[in-house]
Amino acid sequence: MTTTNNLNFGSRLMTQGYILNNAMTNFASKPKSGEISPNKMEPGKRPVTSMTPTMVFDDKGQLVTLGGSAGGGQIVDYIAANLIRMLALNQTPAEALSKGHMSTAIPMRLQLEKGTAAADMAEALKAKGHQVEVVPMNSGMGFLKRSGNGWIGAADPRRDGVAWGFNPTP
Repeated sequence: MTTTNNLNFGSRLMTQGYILNNAMTNFASKPKSGEISPNKMEPGKRPVTSMTPTMVFDDKGQLVTLGGSAGGGQIVDYIAANLIRMLALNQTPAEALSKGHMSTAIPMRLQLEKGTAAADMAEALKAKGHQVEVVPMNSGMGFLKRSGNGWIGAADPRRDGVAWGFNPTP
């Protein structure tokens, strides 16, 4: 489940049992002078969000994998990388989610997750002229992937959590 309340308890307001988010903070409220900002606050606009609840179906319409992640602007990168790992490289959710993160959520800068194999690429990329930061990256993904007649799942090892799969009895 993904809720995108933003910060803990969102706006800290609740109505009829639902916690309201504070997604208005997703607008670029103070664009830099001369900067073109498609996400600036204007009447009738909705703020850009990286919320990416994901379901993948095969060519027969069968659900193959589903998941989501916390992580702000880096969510899209987290989801895309892990879909590639699970669907193209045939990794289990646990294998995929344990790999190091990379993100280009900040324009013209590549972020690599500190303490992982991803960070090992930093010097070679800098030598080629890339702007690289090695930083802690805390996602919070959860994925399920079809396995035979059942499901296998994994929760991101960077946070507390658990995912359960289901294998029906024949």
